[in-house]
Amino acid sequence: MWKKLFSLQEVDTRIEINLKEKDELNEKILLEDGKKAKESLLSEIKKAITNYQLQINKIENKIQEFQNKKTDIQKKNLWRNC
Repeated sequence: MWKKLFSLQEVDTRIEINLKEKDELNEKILLEDGKKAKESLLSEIKKAITNYQLQINKIENKIQEFQNKKTDIQKKNLWRNC
């Protein structure tokens, strides 16, 4: 009878250990999933920043073109008025 009780106690202890390990694994999985989600979001943000920087560069180039044209027109008008 004592042997059976001892065996049940051992089984119960193993179950508790396995449940604890399962909880630890689940926590690690959740942390890893959270890490992957953050990395994915960070990657998307970096892509968006790059796209915005490209748009800014295009706009700045257009502004420079307009300023150059303005300068050319002003020069032509000065020569006509002289």
